[in-house]
Amino acid sequence: MTLPLCSPRSLRRFVALLGTATLFVSAAAHARDHIIALDVATVDGKALEVAPGDRLLIAAGPRRMLRLENLTGSADAPVIIINDGGQVVIHNDDQFADILISHSRHLHLTGTGSADHAYGFHLTGTNPDGSGIIAAGLSSDLEIDHIHIQDTGFAGMLVKTDGAVNTFMDHINIHHNFIHDTGGEGLYIGETKYPGQVFRHLKVWNNVIVNAGWESLQISNAPEDVRVHHNVFLNSGREEVLWQDNNLQFTSSVRAEVDHNLVIGSISNLVIASGGLPKHFHDNYLATDGSTGPVFYLDDSRFPDLPETTFIIENNFIHATPTMQAVVQANGSRSRLQLRRNIWQGARRFLKTHRWVDTYEVVQNTNVPVAPPRFRDPAVGDYRLVADDVYLARGIGLLPDWQPPGRPQAIE
Repeated sequence: MTLPLCSPRSLRRFVALLGTATLFVSAAAHARDHIIALDVATVDGKALEVAPGDRLLIAAGPRRMLRLENLTGSADAPVIIINDGGQVVIHNDDQFADILISHSRHLHLTGTGSADHAYGFHLTGTNPDGSGIIAAGLSSDLEIDHIHIQDTGFAGMLVKTDGAVNTFMDHINIHHNFIHDTGGEGLYIGETKYPGQVFRHLKVWNNVIVNAGWESLQISNAPEDVRVHHNVFLNSGREEVLWQDNNLQFTSSVRAEVDHNLVIGSISNLVIASGGLPKHFHDNYLATDGSTGPVFYLDDSRFPDLPETTFIIENNFIHATPTMQAVVQANGSRSRLQLRRNIWQGARRFLKTHRWVDTYEVVQNTNVPVAPPRFRDPAVGDYRLVADDVYLARGIGLLPDWQPPGRPQAIE
């Protein structure tokens, strides 16, 4: 074949483009799809020789459990686990999890494989102590989205490796999930014991958690880059277990920004947080909605090596139903507290301190009526706000691309 004549400059451009195309084809050729049939319960990345960028296509239909182990992607090319051909439904009453992730890194578990289902994975039950998803075994760098979890014995998601002091669980990204009617926490992230495995770069956003038996969300041992935003946390602590009947819980070892959430209802306190690392709550709607405790229950750190720093609570909308409690109960003498520009409605006092000594700032907080948010249709799991809702206009609540699961279906 005779090539047309071209200038040296054009030839160099052609060679450069050819090289780029060759690299693209090589990368695409390297990534493989692995079909995971209905009769496969354990996926071992080593045995399947799964490489970064590969996809595990989980066949639609009923399963009892799915184990994902020894899967290693990379930051640029995670291993993708996705439903294939419809919705994957996992149900059991004798296993400790519906999905177990262990000894894996750089993984993306997503239920976006079917246009007919907003949630491509539907996890519908475990044994009395089991959780919908367990991510453990020193796993790290995980993204989990578009999963519908209900009726678990314990947590919706249990994300931690117990006893793994001096190890890290980095870049955990949990979003666009619908979790409800759990026996324990909706999301249980980090070992409660201190010190424990350390979490860095933790994001929890655009999730709905309803009717958790314990807290909607509990986070521990997360000292760096933690943000919880644009979620709905509704009616938690249903099991009425003492000290586990709050809505949100942040321990001393957590440094967190918590913003643009709808936090409504619990049995006891709405938000409980311990001093130590700083915590910033802003631009949320919070309502006790029958809770017996305050909206915020704050205390000092109980660990000498965690310095007392600052709670900042500002620009929130707070509705405190008449109770025996203040809006903010501060039981400490060392942590600093800043309460600024909050709009609140309540019959009791705004701040009650106990042994607090010149460590708080309370400015421009206004007690006026606070309207409740208006959800589109909670009966079918639609917790998006109606178009003219005042909180939607302020960017509070779910982001526009969150989708409801539809009308509940009978579980066989």
